[in-house]
Amino acid sequence: MTSPSQKTIPNVAAVKIAIIAAQENRRYVDTLVRTVVQTCAEHQIDEEQLYMMWVPTLFHAPLVAKSIASQDFDGVIVLGVTFKDATDRYYMEGPEVYRALMDVMMDTGMLLSIGIVGGEDLSAVKRAVRATGEKNRGICAARDMIELLAK
Repeated sequence: MTSPSQKTIPNVAAVKIAIIAAQENRRYVDTLVRTVVQTCAEHQIDEEQLYMMWVPTLFHAPLVAKSIASQDFDGVIVLGVTFKDATDRYYMEGPEVYRALMDVMMDTGMLLSIGIVGGEDLSAVKRAVRATGEKNRGICAARDMIELLAK
């Protein structure tokens, strides 16, 4: 099987990818965004081909993904961070956001890749966003999108 680093995207110069990123926990999400941009650059996708869209929280990402599905994008990468805190939101938000994003992908045919970091606490999130290689959700989300576009 061919690895994503060996795949080439036909007409890579014409590729347009939307990145939807949650502003909540922004300092950690910014790290994910940087890894996506860097990974795309390694595959000849310039920063000018990446379109940033910030949403207040992950909860808003599916709606924005659905609204841009009819626009001229080849794919969407969703980035965010969620962790267990004093509320129960962590348990509800993650699964529902994933389900809603899957629904958007199935309903619209838009290619979606998800780079959401979740953790039991903030220290787990910090470790996850600083991870390298296949353990970094930003790198994985970008590579997944590149692999989908190369098909």
